[in-house]
Amino acid sequence: MIRTQRISIKDIVWLVISNLVIWQNALLKVSSVFKYTDELLTLFFVFVIVLNIWNLRSDHIKLLLLLSALLIFGVLGNLSSGIPRHFFAIILDILYFSKIHICLIGASLFFDQKGRLDSMSGILATEVRIITAIALVLAILSQFINLGMTHGQRYGIKAFQFVYSGPGMLSQYGVLFLIILAVDLNNKGNKIVKYCFIAMLFIMWASTVRARGLAVILVWILFMIISNSSGIKNSGNKTKTKIIHTIFKPHYIAI
Repeated sequence: MIRTQRISIKDIVWLVISNLVIWQNALLKVSSVFKYTDELLTLFFVFVIVLNIWNLRSDHIKLLLLLSALLIFGVLGNLSSGIPRHFFAIILDILYFSKIHICLIGASLFFDQKGRLDSMSGILATEVRIITAIALVLAILSQFINLGMTHGQRYGIKAFQFVYSGPGMLSQYGVLFLIILAVDLNNKGNKIVKYCFIAMLFIMWASTVRARGLAVILVWILFMIISNSSGIKNSGNKTKTKIIHTIFKPHYIAI
């Protein structure tokens, strides 16, 4: 008997939020409204925290206290500087500074349901794999055909930007995609297939020809190899290198 898993409202919210983050920069080409996506999400999670104030854990409280202290120092520094600032600008700065902390706490409260986060992270990883496959094909074609998806050249290679505002922005999203795919390595599924998609991501990411992106790729691969140095074992006077072990075992590694 095949068991089906029901999709809840929280699952839909999770996917909507995730896609707003993934496509925010691209959506800016459609409307400037998406410029404040981060701030709107922060306000949403502020509302979530207020509604779940009695469910806050000790780590949540410590993080909020630290954030409050930093914001107080920041506001006092702003007031003492004597530089006139519009109230709306100060609010945006506060949201910009605290959005990661608030979203982290709010998301853990909103999506804290056993098994659901793993399930939805798997769905999101599938979406990222589709994006990666499509982007990789377009990155290759863009080297020969003008698809309007490149910006400038480096080392004789057209810098791929996909649907984003520039190659640098796509490179930044490469970090997000890698995190999603790396987290999904802990879920069920064929590890070899998952690593093939990570390799495809690296190739697509490298097509941006951005030094920081290339550095992240090399560091991730190097860290993965070093962390699995146990795959290299001495057998008498011979050194046996377990290549498969070195490449495919580190399913717990994220950037």
